[in-house]
Formats: sequence, structure tokens, C-alpha cells
Amino acid sequence: MFNDLKPFTSSLKTTNIHVVTGDTNSGLTALGIGTVKILRNNKTLTLKNCLYIPCLKCNLISLLELFKKELTVKREKDTFTLTLQGKEILNGKIINKLMISPCTIPTTLLTGANDIPWHERLGHPSLTFPKLLGIEADKKDCLICKTSKSHKLPFKHHFEQAFYPLDSIHMDVVGPVTPPSVSTNRYFLTIFNQASSFKMVKLLKKKLEVFDQFHAIKKVMENLQNRTLKRLVTDRGGEFVNHSFKKLADDCGYTHIMAPPETPQHNSFAKRANCTILEKTQFLINQANLPKSYWADAPKLDRLRTFGCRAVIHNLKCEYESKMEPPGQPGILIGYNNNNTAYCIDINASRSPNTETYTKTIDTSNLTTKLQATDAAPQAYQTLDTTEHPPSPPL
Repeated sequence: MFNDLKPFTSSLKTTNIHVVTGDTNSGLTALGIGTVKILRNNKTLTLKNCLYIPCLKCNLISLLELFKKELTVKREKDTFTLTLQGKEILNGKIINKLMISPCTIPTTLLTGANDIPWHERLGHPSLTFPKLLGIEADKKDCLICKTSKSHKLPFKHHFEQAFYPLDSIHMDVVGPVTPPSVSTNRYFLTIFNQASSFKMVKLLKKKLEVFDQFHAIKKVMENLQNRTLKRLVTDRGGEFVNHSFKKLADDCGYTHIMAPPETPQHNSFAKRANCTILEKTQFLINQANLPKSYWADAPKLDRLRTFGCRAVIHNLKCEYESKMEPPGQPGILIGYNNNNTAYCIDINASRSPNTETYTKTIDTSNLTTKLQATDAAPQAYQTLDTTEHPPSPPL
């Protein structure tokens, strides 16, 4: 009977044998049975049908079982020698009427080969569970556990700090957006400057327009900052991984970093900017109760007014067609145009957005007009001349 799994050389057969010793009245339970090899005086002793009892205080060998195999016991004062079939197998001292023989386990048996079978039979538990059963199993590399219990590890920020504009630009494409915008745009390109946290959005009808938009924006930014682009960070979408982007990177000398698949953390700046842009767009659409097709019409900081507020357009036709018609026509502010010098007004009567440069706006939430909930795309914008008719101040 052994209290350790290390001496066992093969997989144990599960058993539930009740054993009573002189040290305890309640008895002990053997969890397995197998073959044991021990080393004594440079000789290996093989014992079969050995019981594994985790709660046993010390290992015990039954002399009755050895007597069946022609065991000879020789005693000299306080020492003894056991000879089995003419070969000495054990020797030691007699202490408290017990024959005690210190033995060691052969080095080749110290691999703990039985840990893995027990681990598999118990259903790949954690290391604490075998200890509750009295099984001391060392931690082993289990491929099944690693593949079945795999989890995402915390992602550590890896981007180098950008101190100047254009040191690091992050880009991403969002879409297709349903429904399409008033101008039939289905995508938008997010451009994020890491140094200044400046965000820029470009509307796209197709993903094929990404390279042309980026190339044009790159020229404008480099001209304004008097600096060149150092690093571009994108994902591995087909709109970024193509010959045009590769050739531009080689010609201009900047580094194009492409995030691995299914890892938005590697392009986190652009992804976070996408969330912010989409959330703000939803806020404005819900606030003004406008159709979803107006998602591409966003307010600008320059000459900012409340998105969806009531507005009055001065109608030039009334000056020469009818003297009795009111010159003002009501509408709703839905955006800006002409490099932010004109307001884009949705006229209720025609449901056609018109861009007016001489518009009166009523900037108050209480007077916001609610349109019907429809996603039908209005007609194209009409841009009026701004040279002779400057914008009117807000009411």
C-alpha cells in the first residue's frame, strides 16, 4: 500500500477497496491499484497489485504476499534482511516491532506519467480538484486544456506616442450604412490624427473611393502642416491592402501598419473614433426626429446651429413673381455646405433640401419641427450663390 503516485509505473485501475489499519478505526479507501517499482541497494524491486491510498501515513508492504513467492527473512539483533528466490531485495532496521527499510524511486520513474491519465479521467479539472481527492498531480502541459480553455488575454497598448501631426494617422471604413444618405453615400472613411486626436470624416459611395480620398487628404494635410506622413495604421481590408496603397507608401516613404484579422485592438484609435461618430449621429437624428437618410448631414462648429431646428429661407422669386406672397419660406436645418458658408435647409413643402446662404434660424429646442418618419431620399441639394447674399444672423 502506497500513499504516493510516483512509484506506480502504469495507469492505475480505479477501485474502491476499504482498508483498515491499526492506526485508525474508521478505515481508509484505496482509489487505485497498479504496479510499483522501488530502488534499494542499486536493485529494482517490482511489486504488483499495489493499492494507492492517499491518506496512508507511510508505505506498507505485506509479508504474507511475499511469503507466497518463497520469501526468506533473516534477523540479526535490530536489523533484518529479506531474500526472495535467493536474491536479497530489502534490508533495514526493526523499530517498534516494524521492519523499516528506506527506499528510493528510480530516476526513470520520476516523470509522473500517471498524472495525465488521472487528469483525463477526472475530466481535465483544475489543479486544486485532485488535491481534494488526495491525489498529488504536478502541473503538466495539457494540449486539450490549452485549446478548450483558451481565452483572450488583456491587450496592452502598443502604439508609440505621437508628438507631432502626421506622425501617426489611423484610418478605417464604416459601412455599408442602411439606409443610404441623401446623396446616396453608403460608407464613410474615418481619419484620426493620433498626436492631436483630430478626426475627419469623408463620405463614400463605394469602397473603391478610399484611396483617392486618402491621397487627396494626405496632400492637404502635408501642405497645411508642412510635414510629411510618417506612419499609417489600418486594418487588412481590401480597400487598404492593394497595389495603390503599397505604391504610394513606397514612393512617399511612410510606414503602412496593417492590423491582423479579427483584432480591432491593433487599430483601436480609428475604431473608437467610429463609435463616437456613430453615437453622435444617432443623437442628432433622434433629437431632430429626422429620417435616417440624413445621417451624412452633420453640424459643423463654424456657424453652429442646433441640428433639426426651424429655419426661414428668403425666397427671391417672391420679389418679382408675386408681391403678395410672403418672402420667407419655413424649413429645417439639416447641415452645411459650400465650405461651411451656407446652411442646408429641408423645405417642408417640397421635401427637397436646399442650400441657402441667407437663412434665418430659430435656435431653440422647443420650436424643433418633427418630420414624418420616412427614409425616402429627398432630391439633390441646390447650392445658391453666396457672393451677393451673405448669411443672415440667427434670430
